[in-house]
Amino acid sequence: MVPRKIGYDACDTRGCLRTENFNSPQAFQRCGQCRVVVYCGPECQKADWKARHKHVCKKVKEKRELMKKAGRMLQNLSDFSLSGQEVGDSQEDMAYVMANARQHPAVRERRRQLKEENIRPKGQAPPEGEDPDFF
Repeated sequence: MVPRKIGYDACDTRGCLRTENFNSPQAFQRCGQCRVVVYCGPECQKADWKARHKHVCKKVKEKRELMKKAGRMLQNLSDFSLSGQEVGDSQEDMAYVMANARQHPAVRERRRQLKEENIRPKGQAPPEGEDPDFF
């Protein structure tokens, strides 16, 4: 189970002003199909579905899938550039190198380094010269 993000989600039903906060008995739920729209409860979900969401849900899901695909493509490009591999002239060569760049030792080492940078015991200050509020 992943940590719950508290205090940032607001119900997407028009007219509902509820926001998730520390005192919420449970996390707000997302639409089961598109996974984008957030609801405070079943009543708001039903009301929003009838009013507007059923008309856009499939398109929202398609856009979300496109964004995920674009993210994977960018990650593959990043892995490829980090691997320093040469590519032949054919599209097949490019596809093969892009698909296998993740397994390159340089890429694996960089991912390990990034993972170590993100693991810091609670309460430990960031390294000197690093701005903790910079994303």
